[in-house]
Amino acid sequence: MGELIKHNSYGFRFKGDYQDKVAGLNAVGYELRKTHDYCWHGCKRGEKDIYIFQYTLKGKGSIQIEHETFNLEPEDAFLVHVPSNHCYYLPKDSNEWEFLYFTIYGKVAAELFHRIMDTYGQILKLSIHSEPIKHIIDTLEKLETYGINHGYEASSCAYTFIMKCLEHVEYGHQQA
Repeated sequence: MGELIKHNSYGFRFKGDYQDKVAGLNAVGYELRKTHDYCWHGCKRGEKDIYIFQYTLKGKGSIQIEHETFNLEPEDAFLVHVPSNHCYYLPKDSNEWEFLYFTIYGKVAAELFHRIMDTYGQILKLSIHSEPIKHIIDTLEKLETYGINHGYEASSCAYTFIMKCLEHVEYGHQQA
């Protein structure tokens, strides 16, 4: 990871119809979890109609989606909608879980996120050098140095992310 990136989380509350209609940036972060109380259940969160993409860098995490549990190791990502029946956590057999996450909302973003989940599944394998991961890292570097200062910038960042995810799942494997 770049020298400018620190473990941190950023949340956004910009207003604008374009974010609800197209894409809005809810949160982005780089975290390291080492305690087993780290657990998020998709039906017990305060947010509604957000879409979470989380990517494992180091260690191991787990996610239960409906009645199936997936171990998440480096280069594994998951996609989930909130609210939905899922729970992700640091499992007892792991000492740490380091990950990146990107959380978006908006009608177009929702449609495209569901297209990815319905076609390619909720668990994806991506290289750290893939475009979606590079976009998260670039966004975190930007936040550490300049910030995101208005809703249009946040909306553009969210829309670019979902486009990079679509590009990766639809064309990225052909280029490998």
